[in-house]
Amino acid sequence: MHDHAAATGPVARVLADVDVGRELLTIGRAMKLPELRRNGRSPSPSSGFRWISSGAGPDKIRLDAMKTARGLVTTDAAVRRFLAALNGTEIPAATPAAVRREHARAAAECAAAGL
Repeated sequence: MHDHAAATGPVARVLADVDVGRELLTIGRAMKLPELRRNGRSPSPSSGFRWISSGAGPDKIRLDAMKTARGLVTTDAAVRRFLAALNGTEIPAATPAAVRREHARAAAECAAAGL
C-alpha cells in the first residue's frame, strides 16, 4: 500500500482508488457504467476523453484519470466523484487511514470465516 492519497491531483486520486481495491477501467468501459447512462444510452468514449482533458459544465470539472500502457484509465469511484462535483457535492478520495481500516476489516472478516 502506498501513500497516494496524501498527494494531490487526478493520478494520485486514481492510485488511491486502486489502493482500496477499485479496478482500473478503460474510458470505453467507464462510459458504460450505469450512473452515466442517459435515456438508456451510454456516452461515447470521446465524451470521456473530453471530460478528462477539457472538463464538463460551466466550471470545467475534470474526470480523474491516468495514463497506462492500455491508454487512459479511470475508476468507478472517480466517475462518482466527477458526477458529485458536477452536482455541487464532494465525495472524498480514500485516505491512507481509511485504506488501513478497510484492510483490517477485510482481514478480520477472512479470519472469522476461517480463511
